[in-house]
Amino acid sequence: MTINSISGNLTWTNPLIGNHQVVVGVVDSLGLGAAQGFTLTTKTNSLPTINSTPTTTATPNTP
Repeated sequence: MTINSISGNLTWTNPLIGNHQVVVGVVDSLGLGAAQGFTLTTKTNSLPTINSTPTTTATPNTP
């Protein structure tokens, strides 16, 4: 898990399914810092599903 120091984006290659406790901390040039904890929940990625009925008839020369 990494955090981009410019954008702040958190990326994680191949996360494991489940709940993960994460703590992010920073320290500035004066030595002052802060930390924030959170739970990151990862789930199985499912394929998209289309739930509609397609049109199966057409009339020539009509929009």
